[in-house]
Amino acid sequence: MLSLTSLLFIGITCCLLYLFYRVLPQQQGVNTIVITWVAMIGLIAACGFFQMKFGKLPALIFLFPCILAFVVFLIAKVDTRNTTLYNLLWFHVLRIPVEIGLFLLFKKKMLPIEMTFLDRNWDIVVGLSALLMLLWHKQTGRTISKKIMIGWNIMGILFLVHIVTVAILSTPTPIQQFGFTQPNVAVLQFPYIFLPAIIVPFVFSAHVWSLKKLKRMA
Repeated sequence: MLSLTSLLFIGITCCLLYLFYRVLPQQQGVNTIVITWVAMIGLIAACGFFQMKFGKLPALIFLFPCILAFVVFLIAKVDTRNTTLYNLLWFHVLRIPVEIGLFLLFKKKMLPIEMTFLDRNWDIVVGLSALLMLLWHKQTGRTISKKIMIGWNIMGILFLVHIVTVAILSTPTPIQQFGFTQPNVAVLQFPYIFLPAIIVPFVFSAHVWSLKKLKRMA
């Protein structure tokens, strides 16, 4: 039976996919690739493949190039012309429940404290500020300045890169630097594999999509 934490990450992934199809309608080919990627990752993780080791390296290490390729695909192929900057902010609001999920995984001893908002993970600031910007825009009807949006998106990328680096260095590999007594083993399992393989690529891409739209603005 799935735990509450597992259901939370499945729910976040479902919400993210709903957002993608709701605010970023795509050609059938793009949709097919996204669904295939999600299904393939879920199936492989459920079979326990990412918990296997090849020498000292976890099988997860071989997923990294595929994740990078998926990010490149999202940035290059997803059409964002028919959406707004404020619609894209909803992708970042999902970082709030992600941070709650990471804290719950820390309490379950599945990742180190460095990956939570109690220590080196400041990503919740991006999620909360995205929600505040959406509420402010809805209440006032005013737009946020281009400079603020550019600065905010750059900050969001830096925060994301930071915590991804911490997560990699907390995983039991030869380069591990954090969490020696409580390493990052959650992402080796279903459904938490959705965090690095699905959620992070979409959140990173949402920043790039926003910056590309801001660049086109007068």
